[in-house]
Amino acid sequence: MHAGHLPVNPQHHGALFFWHFASKHIGDKSRTVIWLNGGPGCSSLIGAWAEIGPFRFQDENTIVENNGSWHMFANLLFIDQPVGTGFSYIDTDSFIHELNQMSNQFLSFLDRYIEIFPELLQDDIYLAGESFAGQHIPYIAQEILTKRSVLKLRGLLIGNGWIDPVTTYESYLPFAVANNLVENNSVLYSNIANQVKVCQQALSNEVHVIDEACELILNQIKVYGAMNNHYTTKEKDRCVNVYDVRLDDTWPDCGMNWPSDIKYVTLYLHRQDVKSRIHVSSKKSGWTECADSVFQTFRAYHSIPSIKLLPDLLRQIPIVLYSGEYDLICNHWGTEKMNVMLFAE
Repeated sequence: MHAGHLPVNPQHHGALFFWHFASKHIGDKSRTVIWLNGGPGCSSLIGAWAEIGPFRFQDENTIVENNGSWHMFANLLFIDQPVGTGFSYIDTDSFIHELNQMSNQFLSFLDRYIEIFPELLQDDIYLAGESFAGQHIPYIAQEILTKRSVLKLRGLLIGNGWIDPVTTYESYLPFAVANNLVENNSVLYSNIANQVKVCQQALSNEVHVIDEACELILNQIKVYGAMNNHYTTKEKDRCVNVYDVRLDDTWPDCGMNWPSDIKYVTLYLHRQDVKSRIHVSSKKSGWTECADSVFQTFRAYHSIPSIKLLPDLLRQIPIVLYSGEYDLICNHWGTEKMNVMLFAE
């Protein structure tokens, strides 16, 4: 296991944080999975400690082995990116805004990583992640395939990915109806349907990776869907858990307190002895699950959505898309419709 920072923008004191876990079993072929969480601005240490990593928290003081860890089959490399995410850092006036900037910095990180750990050159590499990593991963893959062919990129895995804004935004209302968050022909349904029309008009002019008019669809479902399905209108502090609509959460978290052991991850990563042992720089004062500063600045207004990159990528490497049944924010309805449209072209 090793961890630390590598510079990607020395001029503005920019560095990405990584945490590597070696594979538990030595197979006939060494492979490395590079894992990215979404946001933008959400730390990949969520993936390490609450999803696919070797360990999970049983309580604040107890760490247990994760029997479902992906390190049973591959080395795992978790990277906090873009700059400003998790333990990564940069000058506050130098946050990046576009996907090509992100992929360029990521390639710089890989170059420096290989200088220190050249064994990565011998591994089959898979890029994996979830949510907004559905934008990051195709862009990074394109950069690797065109500029770093020395790396053996073998495939992509994207879970509940934010890949195609159009089909995802259009899926929100029917998905909400199917899961009893919104009733057909209700006032709420009519209000959301009107916002869908505004969203479609905005997308007909130009498709952005994130569209503010379309985000209002999700916001209405998060707030009023919770009242419709779980609570009375008096409980206005509740909202839908956007990662599992069978659950609820407090406003404005709406899923950020889930899974329940995330609070133990936060406490652990705030411990000074832990930060010292994983070589966290003094330039990074703390760790947050998702950095609002990154989310607010990384809007990718001038980037084309990653769906446009998939046809060319599919001609070179396999891509696996997988979805949880009850995820709202990047739901399987949108992914399935995207697949139909993608392979119809």
